[in-house]
Amino acid sequence: MKEHFIRGLNHAQLMLYTFVSGLLYFIFFSIGVTLGAGLSITIVGIPILVHVLQTAPKLVHLDARIIEKYTSISLTHSQSNEEQFHYDEIQRDSWEQMKETLTNRGYWIMISMLLYKLVIGMGSLLLSVLLYVAPLLLLSAPLLYKIIPYHVFSISIKTLPAALAVSGLGCLWLVVSIRVSNTFAKYLVSYTRRMIEVGYIYKTK
Repeated sequence: MKEHFIRGLNHAQLMLYTFVSGLLYFIFFSIGVTLGAGLSITIVGIPILVHVLQTAPKLVHLDARIIEKYTSISLTHSQSNEEQFHYDEIQRDSWEQMKETLTNRGYWIMISMLLYKLVIGMGSLLLSVLLYVAPLLLLSAPLLYKIIPYHVFSISIKTLPAALAVSGLGCLWLVVSIRVSNTFAKYLVSYTRRMIEVGYIYKTK
């Protein structure tokens, strides 16, 4: 029971992290790519855009490590995975190297997948409310039904037996929530693995 509780708590934190990181990635890449592309007619724009692109695999690596922490599923420990993130850094201001970065589809695909995390994050935020906040409110019904009005399926809860029944519903809801959160965590692991694979595929081209 304790193990399931800790796992559920970790998944709840993972859902909140997914929303926050998705929002930050969206802001960063929207501003970075727009600024770099807008200034591309000058000397400054191209280096900005190149460095924004090179940030993508590093953020994917960071994401993988954090998801690994909350799910205990290995994503980055193997040597092959570490190599997937070893993109060639620009050693000098070479237009050929910059062009290679700009034309590497791997960076652009990674950025698009990181941007899509905002959609996943918004879904995870809504899911966290449904999976964890709602059942906790139901569980607290016997303690709070006299203080605040409780309505479940348009039924007003005004007696202790009814409040206890609502609390039982909350327990059942919480059990289902843990299973659903496990499914979400597996989806997030799979999505992150796909981003890692993009880095591996386009590194070799």
